[in-house]
Amino acid sequence: MSYWIIGLIALFVLAPMIRLWPNAKDRQAMRGRMLAMKRGVGVELTMIDDPVPDQDKYRTPSGLPLPARLRVIALRVRHKQLVDEKTRPPDWVARRVGTGANTRAIPQGVQIDDWRLSFEASRAPKSAQETQLADQIRLTVARLPASVVMLDWANRALSAYWEENGQEEEVTLICDLLESLLEAHRS
Repeated sequence: MSYWIIGLIALFVLAPMIRLWPNAKDRQAMRGRMLAMKRGVGVELTMIDDPVPDQDKYRTPSGLPLPARLRVIALRVRHKQLVDEKTRPPDWVARRVGTGANTRAIPQGVQIDDWRLSFEASRAPKSAQETQLADQIRLTVARLPASVVMLDWANRALSAYWEENGQEEEVTLICDLLESLLEAHRS
């Protein structure tokens, strides 16, 4: 009888610890994050406003609305040099809005396939260099995987907001595109 009691106690102690061990999906996600970190790309778990907020997943079982917040991984590369305020590239954001999105919830901007690109209000691209940068942004967002929902440039940082699926090939592609776009911001 005492062996049964000892076995049950051990089961109650070890079961929660075993449940905390990462499963295969968690290990695969961590490999992708480590791959990005090895390349010098910052990885941050964050929440953003969903670019396509009118979805049934933002309702409680009783039908009440929930805030349209999306849990994503922010892959971020920083511009190392200090940028003069007069010569800095304009801040911008590109959101994947889909083709039939609710347009009143999305800021105005240039539509590129299922992306909406908008620049900060006071600094739309004016010079030839800034127009070339806007073209580079358009080319980059066209090549991003479908799991990237937003891309932005703010505070000398280029960020891609990714719905993590653990595929290392996607992490590599996103990091390559971020680095090439950062080079366009440096020139």
